[in-house]
Amino acid sequence: MEDLCGVRPDPDAVAAFLRRQTPAGSDVATGSAPKKPRRTTRPAPTPDAPKSAGYELYGQRHRARSARDVLIQVLGKFAERDPNFLELLERFAALPKHGRKRRYLARTKEELYPGSPQLADNAYEVRPGWWVDTRASRAGIETRIKMACEVTG
Repeated sequence: MEDLCGVRPDPDAVAAFLRRQTPAGSDVATGSAPKKPRRTTRPAPTPDAPKSAGYELYGQRHRARSARDVLIQVLGKFAERDPNFLELLERFAALPKHGRKRRYLARTKEELYPGSPQLADNAYEVRPGWWVDTRASRAGIETRIKMACEVTG
């Protein structure tokens, strides 16, 4: 408290505060706490439950090993389905809303990771001459996929 506010609290005020925070049934003097309820096991997933990594595209469910794999597969499916995919990649790359420091899609690995060439191994070549940044959190990968969906319609 003193470090945060610059004021040393009264010891009696601290004790009263801690008593209010202590769960009912615990013994503050001995430091023993009431027993926590036992953790129960989760029910088995139903066969129709979605897997943790995967996606649904064009009405079909697809499995993937990771969020990174989802990104790669989705872009691959877009490329298979649309003969103008390279044009769409141009539009995607031209979008102003990429990361603060890096592009999500670029013509070279080096453009994806300016100033950090050691990260280039994280790039995936979607189509010859087009690289996507896969070094991202699940949320970041979701952002990239949403942008690709916007561009492809």
